Amino acid sequence: MSKKNRKWLVFTIMCLAYMPGSYAQYQLSVFAPELIQSFGLTTSQFSSLFTAPMIVAIFLSFVGGMISDKVGSKKVINISFVIAGIGMIGRVFANSYMPFFLCMALTGFSNMFVNINASKITASWFEQEKLGILMGIFAFCGQLPGAFATATTAVLFDSRTSAFIVSAIFCISVFVLWLLFVKDRPEDTMEEREKIDQENQPSIGDSS
Repeated sequence: MSKKNRKWLVFTIMCLAYMPGSYAQYQLSVFAPELIQSFGLTTSQFSSLFTAPMIVAIFLSFVGGMISDKVGSKKVINISFVIAGIGMIGRVFANSYMPFFLCMALTGFSNMFVNINASKITASWFEQEKLGILMGIFAFCGQLPGAFATATTAVLFDSRTSAFIVSAIFCISVFVLWLLFVKDRPEDTMEEREKIDQENQPSIGDSS
């Protein structure tokens, strides 16, 4: 695959990677009456379930940024998807407030780390003048799953369990695409930089 086509594939998958967490979160709005009745929740408890993924971003974004700088974008996003996947699978089996709350909190990890690293990855693959419009597209993609989940979950699924299973499958599928096709930067980036450095290095005669 050419570098031009590869960068658009990377960007597309990165946009997809920003979706599973929001999709899983906004499914809850459709099942609010059922969850409140099944778990015996108060209104405040249900609100905390819905906002649990956001709590992760509020408290860990700064630390997450530092970890990403040290470890590398792809590695931390890999780990965040594993954590989010555990949360999405776990909420299928959760049968009380606290386990469900913890699972919902875990689902927020992938969105947080993808969001933190999106501009860095995009800047590694695209020209500077395209970053503005690309990050606008990325932000737009982040709003789509919430709207889609709210509008279609009641129509597409006859039970909470089936809806949660599909969101888990969605998360795992995007993670597989991420593992297979996304890199922090083009493979030839370092080679190109080394070549430029060598070309700009003064000769022995010029140095003397």
